[in-house]
Amino acid sequence: MSGLHPPHRLSFVSEPLTPSDPTHASLLWRLAAAPEPSAWEEFHGRYGLLIRRYCHRAGLAKVDGDELLQEVFRALLQSLPSFRYDKAKGGFRAYLWRVVRNQSFALYKKRRPWQALPEDWTGDADPDQAWEEEWRKHHLREAFEQLSRENPATHMQVFESYVLQQRGADETAAACQCSVDMVYKVKSLLLARLRQIVQQRVELEG
Repeated sequence: MSGLHPPHRLSFVSEPLTPSDPTHASLLWRLAAAPEPSAWEEFHGRYGLLIRRYCHRAGLAKVDGDELLQEVFRALLQSLPSFRYDKAKGGFRAYLWRVVRNQSFALYKKRRPWQALPEDWTGDADPDQAWEEEWRKHHLREAFEQLSRENPATHMQVFESYVLQQRGADETAAACQCSVDMVYKVKSLLLARLRQIVQQRVELEG
């Protein structure tokens, strides 16, 4: 993968965060203002899997995921008090990538001080392909969880069977005890809503 280079100072020149900013920015504001355990737990629940998956794709062992998360939290704790949210620099997606990338680089060197960095670990200024792919999966996971909260369990059962498991409409209808027309209707409605949620998240987080 590409995109890792030695840690550098993060700088942001836009307006300070406030509690009324978008959800992800509001969470950062809470972390910066008073790093209470509940805020860190929320951050871990929302972005922990994303960071772990990127860690693995960076060439680090899965067991390094816990340490990387701790180092990312530590770096955020140091940088957030002076954080200024600037969409011109790529928004939250790019900001979190820079922090995770730098800490991944440092952990790789700590684990393999005798080993040169892979040739494709160049100093890209923009998020690399691995981060972009994991970020899209992150959006889909979060969107699906929201979709599940918004809809009856019976509708989600139909959606998972017909759309995710790709079972036939007749088989899904029989398994879920509904009509084939209902299968088609649920698919249409929930797919449209899922796309809407993803788009809203992209607009907020990048």
